[in-house]
Amino acid sequence: MEIESKRSSLVKEWFKNLLEGNINNEILLLKNVTENVSEMLTFLLKKYNCPRNKYKIANALEYISTFHKDKDLNIILILPMNKNSLFIDNMNLLNRSLLFIPNQNEFYAKIEDYVDLSMMQNSSQIEILEKERYLYYIEKIDPLHLIKNRTKTEIIAYLKFVIDEGLIPWFLTESYSVLIDKSNFKIGSLFNSIQSDLEMLNSTQVLTSRLAIIIYRVAMLSPESTTTEVGRYFHKKIGSKSKTYNYKLLHKRYNLDSGVVDKELGSNNFKAYDLTKNESEKAIRVEIAKNLLSLNLVVLNSKKIADATKLPIDEVEKLLKN
Repeated sequence: MEIESKRSSLVKEWFKNLLEGNINNEILLLKNVTENVSEMLTFLLKKYNCPRNKYKIANALEYISTFHKDKDLNIILILPMNKNSLFIDNMNLLNRSLLFIPNQNEFYAKIEDYVDLSMMQNSSQIEILEKERYLYYIEKIDPLHLIKNRTKTEIIAYLKFVIDEGLIPWFLTESYSVLIDKSNFKIGSLFNSIQSDLEMLNSTQVLTSRLAIIIYRVAMLSPESTTTEVGRYFHKKIGSKSKTYNYKLLHKRYNLDSGVVDKELGSNNFKAYDLTKNESEKAIRVEIAKNLLSLNLVVLNSKKIADATKLPIDEVEKLLKN
């Protein structure tokens, strides 16, 4: 099923649930591209006998502070034109996904088809895979989960769609400038550079800080997150801070071909995270090993301590000598 056909079915299913008195998990997000959208929707829902106590139609900006209160209502949010940055700034208050419709004019032209139950008699439940939800829903995704559970191609497709179809046209007026702020990416080569960084990540499990910034801001729907916030997130998640890398180091350690490193990085130093190293966890293991060694028990030799702490035996022996 094509994307637009599946989206249409999802929206029809949303209205079907509403008309039958059921609560949708997702909020329906619309843009105010025509006059009196709220009145038009209210009229149609009344015409088709929709239970009035089962839904709320609200201005998205006015509704920000009450996101969490209406768990037992179907919510239709109308997003005012050109006043959207305030909404995205408060997305952290949102605890439900947003079902959005990119082609608003087409939706409003056929809106009664979505509300008339007689047009949906043969509709069936639409199954959406987790990895394709971004095509239909605006919602937060854990950045590290995205990095570890998607292919390079899937991550590129996700970033391009969410940025070009979700975040920017719906919420931002500054285009890419907010997203790439302090990331060392350039607007003109953004996606080519992202692809290069993803190729390097696949080859080395080294995540550039600049790619971490973009993925975090997009996945968390937080385009204005500071680099400090991003750093804290990855430090907490992977147990390591970013380190300084350059092509020579990567080539020596991973035999990395020069073509894999983005030319904008070149031979310059850059910050990155090694996703294979958890320094916090290792520090705990080292501390346990030290405590075991301090017991001076004959039965606890270097090999047994190494096995117990999952540390290399030569590292345990170094601790023994100190």
